[in-house]
Amino acid sequence: MGGRELTIYAIDVSPSMRRKRTVDDPHTGETHMVTNLEYGLEVVKHQVANMLLAGLKTVHCGIVLFGTDRTDNSLADSGYEYIWEYVTPGQPSALTLTRINNIKQHLTKFVKPFKGDLLSAIILCNHLMGETLTNKKWTRKIVIVTDGDTETDWNGWKDQREKMRMDQVTLNVVGLDFDDPEAGCIQPNKPEIKAVNEKVLDKMCRGLTNNSSCLTAMVAVIDAQSPQPRAVDSNPSAVMLSLGYPDGETAAAAGYNPQETLIIWCESRKCTSIVRPMSAKKMSKLGVESEIDRRCNDLNDTEMGAGLAQDDEDGLRGLLQVNRKHVYVTKKTKGGLSKGAGPGDDSDDPDMKDSSDEEEAPLENREADRDNLARAYKYGASLVVIDKEDESKIRQSFTPGLQIRGFVKLDSIPRHHLMNNVYYLYPIAQHGGSQITFSALVRTLHDENRAALARYVSTSATAEPKLVILIPVVESTIRYFLFVQVPFMEDLREYDFAPLPSVSIPTGRGVNQQHVPTEEMQGAMDDLVDQMDLSAQHHSATSDGRTPPWLVLEDTCNPAVHHVKNCVLHRLSHPTSLDLAPVHPALAKCMATPPHVAQQAASSLEQVKNLMDIKAVPSRPKTQRKFVHPGANDDGDDKIDLDDILGDV
Repeated sequence: MGGRELTIYAIDVSPSMRRKRTVDDPHTGETHMVTNLEYGLEVVKHQVANMLLAGLKTVHCGIVLFGTDRTDNSLADSGYEYIWEYVTPGQPSALTLTRINNIKQHLTKFVKPFKGDLLSAIILCNHLMGETLTNKKWTRKIVIVTDGDTETDWNGWKDQREKMRMDQVTLNVVGLDFDDPEAGCIQPNKPEIKAVNEKVLDKMCRGLTNNSSCLTAMVAVIDAQSPQPRAVDSNPSAVMLSLGYPDGETAAAAGYNPQETLIIWCESRKCTSIVRPMSAKKMSKLGVESEIDRRCNDLNDTEMGAGLAQDDEDGLRGLLQVNRKHVYVTKKTKGGLSKGAGPGDDSDDPDMKDSSDEEEAPLENREADRDNLARAYKYGASLVVIDKEDESKIRQSFTPGLQIRGFVKLDSIPRHHLMNNVYYLYPIAQHGGSQITFSALVRTLHDENRAALARYVSTSATAEPKLVILIPVVESTIRYFLFVQVPFMEDLREYDFAPLPSVSIPTGRGVNQQHVPTEEMQGAMDDLVDQMDLSAQHHSATSDGRTPPWLVLEDTCNPAVHHVKNCVLHRLSHPTSLDLAPVHPALAKCMATPPHVAQQAASSLEQVKNLMDIKAVPSRPKTQRKFVHPGANDDGDDKIDLDDILGDV
């Protein structure tokens, strides 16, 4: 989810959406009854929750209800009745999910001819996006959730489709019981009104030149509930690629002509990004904000909330938010001196007579002034204190950009030296000279099978130089660099280990056997690894006789990332529930050993155990601490001497 995006959800709440249907729970496999509206809202809830978790200020959404008995929209004076602008377009919050859960309370109960038809809802959504965005170049999307049973006047739908095509609007339709032969969803004896609505919606989606789609609800809900890898786009960053000395003073000092420096204006964009599970800090922040929105909404719904003053609302937020205060104190050591105390210590109590190990001084007496503190850096086991003046003197200033320092062979780059994320580097489109020079540089390095070693400095004021490698990539239509950070020589730590076949021993000692694997052991281990290959095809054939691989990397998700996300989504949708979200079958598949893999690797595993004489290491018995009374012997087996007790009798 990248860029600027506005999504308007048009949800059908006509009486036909009250119909019950039987659905299967993907987590437990049990069946239960839900209405058509509740089933279609699963797609909306998952999409809005993903927007909420992303936390992007440039991703907004709004909700429109049509087929309702309430008219509240910006085109009501023009005859667009029975349409309600339920949620104003804006950045979603936890309150947005609460309002989505409450949509079922606004289902129309009585049957009458409705004017809030499908085409009117689409026109209103386009008008609402135009009012919100005006001339902003945002991605516009409309998502319609309907069963198609409402009678609709489709006069002028082609003109509306042409307007959507000009505005580059994406239309996604989630149709209850719409036909999808590939998914096996075909409704027999379909009413004529529904058949016409489905046909026109499908034509409208096919006529748009973007990723518009008309899907049946079953496929849309399964896609929304399944964990899927999310492709994230990044904003381009301008960077100057140079070969030589771009700085005139530096070039003159080194004896080079600055006019001979090759400068290429480029842009960088992320190619890969590390995804980690949601942190506890982000979950806590999200929970506090959700609780604030929920309580404020509950107060507004009550009679007391109607007359709530602004001061009272601020007081409510004060009860829920945490006020932070940073206090720096002196830490005492066992020797009585504080850490960092020495000959130059200016503390009020240099002898540390005010406190001891047995009774610590109160925190108020040991609080340090923040203005008198200095930053310290760890160097081994000691701390090096550097104040702001010294730091400004030793900090060097670097010219931002990419400066090529040399060239290396691609075969000589160790794979484990590639650090952090990978970035694309390509020339800017507005500079023709940079494009020609950049293309020639990439092609030359590609033909020579070499990569460029460069120094990268970002535009930050305190940026430190980094060493990066520029790997040329030549495709049929584009040429670019992949640049990855590599370590400096000082960052590498090499440790030499003695080879296993030759063992050096002290004088006078002999070696009966060496723990070096034999060829038979090597073959057994190779066979075990081959049998445990998850991407290999398993023996169970499908109906068409093919044997697909058990694991496809492109469709595989990280269970830790997605299950934490599912638990947060479950809590947002069910704020009063105390249970965690059940594990999705797609995630449970990656968390357990495949039965067919364990079965086919069992014989190879036993062979490895027998050849290498593998035995389980016995666990250490837990030792209990023995309390020895002062004055008693260390062995604890004191013998009682009656003469000492009775004395001389």
